[in-house]
Amino acid sequence: MEDREHQPPSGNPDPELDEVLKELALEAQNSPPGSRQRRRALTRLVQLTRTSGRLCRPYAGQFRHVYDEIYNEALQLLFIYVCDRIDAYNPERSPFLRWVNFLLQRRFFNQAIPKIMGDRREISSDPISPSFPIQQHLTGKKLPPSLSEAIAQCLQEDPEGVFEARSMRKKPDVTFRMIAIRRLEGESWKVISADVGVRVSTLSDFYQRSLGEFAGFIKDYVQT
Repeated sequence: MEDREHQPPSGNPDPELDEVLKELALEAQNSPPGSRQRRRALTRLVQLTRTSGRLCRPYAGQFRHVYDEIYNEALQLLFIYVCDRIDAYNPERSPFLRWVNFLLQRRFFNQAIPKIMGDRREISSDPISPSFPIQQHLTGKKLPPSLSEAIAQCLQEDPEGVFEARSMRKKPDVTFRMIAIRRLEGESWKVISADVGVRVSTLSDFYQRSLGEFAGFIKDYVQT
């Protein structure tokens, strides 16, 4: 069964909002750092993102007594990152909300947990680090959260464009990067298969082969 705790909100996408957020992100990127125009665009971008109703809520069934504290801390970390690193966003690769939800779920919620709860040894056995097949290719064992986050960032940023360039022969729009990111966001093989029109077994085989080929590249990235 698909883990619903990792899913973004189920509200209908708003193409108009997506376009507004994209334009604000581009305005910020095209304005000089520290300028009034950049600050104004970032302020509006953060406000619209916060009130969009489309931010995910990772691990919503866990940390019941302190979840809101953790979530609010994660949002603060996220929006600080957005304001400081807006140039890292590539509007050609994904909608803005998909980008921030990826960061919120895979990086900043996990970073917020120890800030609120203290030492990780005091945290219950709730799984805060998702199982990630790349870890097996790299070391044969589970990686610490910091490395898991670095791997996720490597896939998201695709620094040399190699993950996006790796596509299925008869489906050039189905790339390794797209599959990896959607899997990281908690989507099941069944959902991705139905969306792209490729059998689960074919998708999985392509993903695993590509993963093996890129393991060395990803390992070099996270160790730099």
